[in-house]
Amino acid sequence: MEEELTVAAIMALLEEADISFGVDQDAIEKLVAEPVYDEPVIVAQGEPPVAGEDAQIEYMFDASRKKTPTEDEHGRVDYKDLNYIQNASKGEVLVQRIPPTAGTPGKTVFGIEIAALKGKDKRLIKGPNTQLSVDGLTLTSVIDGTIVFKQNSVGVQAAGNISGSIDSSTGNINCAGSLKIAKGITSDFKVKVGGDLEIGGNVEDAIIEAECSVLIRGGFFGGGHGSITAGGDVTVKYVENQKIRAEGSINVGGQVLNADIYASEEVIVEGKMGSIVGGTVAAKHLVRTVSAGNDAGVLTHLHVGYDMKLIECRAKIEKELARLEEDEAKVKKALVTLYKLELTGKLPPDKQTAMDKLKKFNIELPAQVEKLQQELKELDLQLKELFGARIVIEKNVHSGTVIHFGPVYKEILDDIAGGCVFENVSGTIIWSPFQADKEGAIAEERRKKQKETQSAAATPA
Repeated sequence: MEEELTVAAIMALLEEADISFGVDQDAIEKLVAEPVYDEPVIVAQGEPPVAGEDAQIEYMFDASRKKTPTEDEHGRVDYKDLNYIQNASKGEVLVQRIPPTAGTPGKTVFGIEIAALKGKDKRLIKGPNTQLSVDGLTLTSVIDGTIVFKQNSVGVQAAGNISGSIDSSTGNINCAGSLKIAKGITSDFKVKVGGDLEIGGNVEDAIIEAECSVLIRGGFFGGGHGSITAGGDVTVKYVENQKIRAEGSINVGGQVLNADIYASEEVIVEGKMGSIVGGTVAAKHLVRTVSAGNDAGVLTHLHVGYDMKLIECRAKIEKELARLEEDEAKVKKALVTLYKLELTGKLPPDKQTAMDKLKKFNIELPAQVEKLQQELKELDLQLKELFGARIVIEKNVHSGTVIHFGPVYKEILDDIAGGCVFENVSGTIIWSPFQADKEGAIAEERRKKQKETQSAAATPA
């Protein structure tokens, strides 16, 4: 005869098994009232640990690297309120760190505590003219100046202001901090700054180097002798016959004509006159413009999925591998000759030394080749990460435009009206109609991810 199932009997069994935590009295009572056979029933349950939250870094200024101008209903782009150069006062808190939490420990049904994973810590990166609090929770400016934000480091530099233009009256400029130029820069002059650079007028055939971002409220044009190299973003009204390299994004509020442009993030050409005509425009992740090419079919190259540094590095490795292959053939040929002399006893002492060096090269060569080949594989993996890149053209794509995704390209032979979006799908370039709402949602999601990435990039403790 089977023993009657009771609450007391079940509790006794649990106690016998040393189960003391998470006992579900309601489940036990229901099981007694409505017995279940040949199926497991949960009568006790442990509590899982809750991991702690990672440390958070809060910037007390506008830390966004995207200083995008606004466009009005007439397609005009406003560059007046970009807040490009941000000031800091002595004693002002620039960054705060919220420490990680320890998490909540869990417990097994046997009453044994389960340790929780602590949140990952991050530390504030101290830039010039700032002071880190003893507890490491705040970063404060020690001078009046302009904020310099680069590579997740926050510093303050004394601000520079030039009330006129950069020309023969000023000469070339080399400024340690950020610089604001009220007017423009004339041809053949050079401006180098250690922070952000803001220019109130046009720039003609000048050389600009900025460790952070560059804002030109006018155009950047000339005979093809000017260049901008920026560690952050570049924002400019229009570009003609010039070269720009930016570690961030490039934003243009009008036409890009016969220019050579590369951005490590995005190139955005907007406004009523937003077009790319002639030249080469390249970015890692996105090129977006109102129109591309013109009625005359001028050759216009648009590149994405393109990382200039990776491609240059890859080319160097391939060149080195080719050199090693060539050297290997030469060494083998030389060794054959030396071996023959050695066998006949006619090998001079000086040739013996040379022979030893060649033998050593031959032994070490496979390891060198293997190392370079591994580096090549790693670079190729990094280049594959760019496969989600896009080219977005809002209105017209003219014949003569060439669309590039890394090494894959597509020539546009007939005009495409109404706008389109180009993507690389399994090595084939395809296009679909432009949808403003869809692209807006994608852009917003991309901005959100960039903000998350920026916060996560703070240096771990």
